[in-house]
Amino acid sequence: MGVTAELTGRTKMTFQARGQSFTIEAFVMPRARQDVVLGNTFLREEKAVIDYNRLVLHCGAEKRITLSLMGREPQQTSGAPLPRTGFPAELKPQVDKVLRDFEHVLMPGPGRLVGTKTIQHEIHLTNPRPFQLTPYHYSEDKRIEIERQVQEMLANGVIEPSNSPYNSPIVLAKKKGGQWRFCIDFRRLNELTVDTAQQIPRISDALKDLGEATVFSTLDLKSGYWQIPMAPEAGKYTAFTTPTGGAYQFRVMPFGLKGAPGTFQRMMAQEVLTGYLTSSVWST
Repeated sequence: MGVTAELTGRTKMTFQARGQSFTIEAFVMPRARQDVVLGNTFLREEKAVIDYNRLVLHCGAEKRITLSLMGREPQQTSGAPLPRTGFPAELKPQVDKVLRDFEHVLMPGPGRLVGTKTIQHEIHLTNPRPFQLTPYHYSEDKRIEIERQVQEMLANGVIEPSNSPYNSPIVLAKKKGGQWRFCIDFRRLNELTVDTAQQIPRISDALKDLGEATVFSTLDLKSGYWQIPMAPEAGKYTAFTTPTGGAYQFRVMPFGLKGAPGTFQRMMAQEVLTGYLTSSVWST
């Protein structure tokens, strides 16, 4: 603060960022510590949004791109084994470097998820009259598994104790590997839920955009729905009871809700992948 800088002139310059050209009027400072500093004029004209949570800049008045913010602190590597990718051996050094540079966003095992703060899942009902559906009958093995997963979800902040007047029954679905997937039968709730306008892209359209690309990778979020919080007034609608009589509701968006795919798609298209869709990333 209070420091002045010597200006030796002004010029117009063009620079490239994420394949997009920007032309700006710049002041020339001989002792500048950075090659280019983008000021308020550029940020305003390019409708820039700074996301300090992700340390990125979204900008571009015509075509949106995302840039890393200057001054991002280097991340400490954990030394943990890198995920297997299946890329050809000749590409392994480059792929491993990317994985190591962005190790802080990878989640190799169980634990508390870091959710978004920019979007919430809302539920609006056509009839707000509460309903309480009778829990299903479960074998002893399933009762034990339900209690185990409930305690795990409590510890990870996925659910919380509830005194909601709503109740939907628990369903355990078998996964391919033999594990149990914890689900809630939300059919009654979904019948009363107002539809949202968010549409899911068609796979055929995404495939056409691939063009002549020959190398592909996939990105799979760890429990992606659970990284989106429920709106405070909507959590009560997701309530369920366990075989032992415990009552809980979801703090994050559970699987099986009407409108959940649209909320997830909106987060990916407008927040996470903004500026990248159809150029190097396709959301399906």
